[in-house]
Amino acid sequence: MNGLRKFFTLLVLLAVAGFALPAMAGPSKLYKVDMCVGTFAPGISGACTVTQEQLLNDNTKPTTLQARIANWSPPNINSNFNSADLFVGVNWRALNGSVTVLNNSGNYNIDTTVPRHVKVSNLSPVKPNGYVTLQFDVDNASCGDGTWDAKVYGGSGFTGAVFDPAPGYVPNNTTVACLNLACSGVAYTVTPQGNVLGNDPTSIQLTRGLYDTDGTTSGTTPDSCTKRFVYVTPTVTSSTKLDVHTTWDQGTADAQAAFSYTINARSATTASTPPTIALAWLLTTTTPPVPDYQPALACDLNQNYLPKPLATVVADNGNKIDVALVVLASALPPVPFAVVIEDERLLVTKVNLQTNTFTVDRHTGGTFQVTHVANLPIMSTPFKIVQSTDNFAASYVGKPVKVCLSGWAQTFNPGATNEWKATIIDGSDAWVRVGQ
Repeated sequence: MNGLRKFFTLLVLLAVAGFALPAMAGPSKLYKVDMCVGTFAPGISGACTVTQEQLLNDNTKPTTLQARIANWSPPNINSNFNSADLFVGVNWRALNGSVTVLNNSGNYNIDTTVPRHVKVSNLSPVKPNGYVTLQFDVDNASCGDGTWDAKVYGGSGFTGAVFDPAPGYVPNNTTVACLNLACSGVAYTVTPQGNVLGNDPTSIQLTRGLYDTDGTTSGTTPDSCTKRFVYVTPTVTSSTKLDVHTTWDQGTADAQAAFSYTINARSATTASTPPTIALAWLLTTTTPPVPDYQPALACDLNQNYLPKPLATVVADNGNKIDVALVVLASALPPVPFAVVIEDERLLVTKVNLQTNTFTVDRHTGGTFQVTHVANLPIMSTPFKIVQSTDNFAASYVGKPVKVCLSGWAQTFNPGATNEWKATIIDGSDAWVRVGQ
């Protein structure tokens, strides 16, 4: 009896092992996609040389992208792929006729008729440790942040075994410039495609001020300071909810650019009240991090404009600063008003026009006090300090916001009482959420 019981136990164990082993074995047909706004160096891990094309006042030039689709299957098995469907999560377009296939000698076919997709079939077999590169152009509306991935097939016509992502693989983001702006004060229209759901904003009016927030790069004519590539990504999740991320390349110099832009929006009903709006300039500590939206704080009513110099430093005497005005005295905000010198925020509590002196509270908003040398610009700032009554998270209280709501205006569509334009002043890589 015991021997028979052991025999049946052994059969059960073998059966369980037979089912378990295939499940425990890792997938053998693996792929990985790398994206480059520009061109890759040769090789499966060749570096990307980034090339942006959009120019000042000319956002009509297409940008070239490359997608490197690699076979990461183990080399000791027969896991070739012969077709692939590359796609992006936003409503971008690969220009017809711009797609070329590199690193492959097959009699391939290219299909860009499906929105957001670049499909290539009938490739010469791509073996383990091999790759194929797709090069194509996106149009001027295909700008901002895009997330790319692919579906890779063993068969030549999008058939056969479907490959799995390689261990640790994460779909690629690409950031394509919408336009390249210097300090100009001129408004430009950008029309990013954004997300495929809902109705995207038809256009966003974007202005980079004549001055950065700290005044270190300034000028009175376009192109008088370092140009920055600007990226705008709208994401619509319903007809009344819209997220817009506006960012720019922040290098070691000229990092403190300031922008003003308007966003089209709809309220949830036909009532003539604007929709709710939230702003973010920091990310959460969650995994993955997401924009840490806070209530939209209105810009300083008395400085509701892009930063500009009000005066320059003559001498820094601690709580009194000798100044030389660069605006008319009548153009100064009413005291008290905030100013920025380099990285320090100060509160001007008194203006003496006889002695050309500002009396100030130093290092407000959590900034550090430093001694400022002569001729530094004393900049206006529209960004207010968060108060405990503003319904922000506690970690924000006592610090200045980096983006603010300049105001709402209704559109001019007859009878469309629920259509609005929100104007934002942005001194950071900000996110704007319209609607809930």
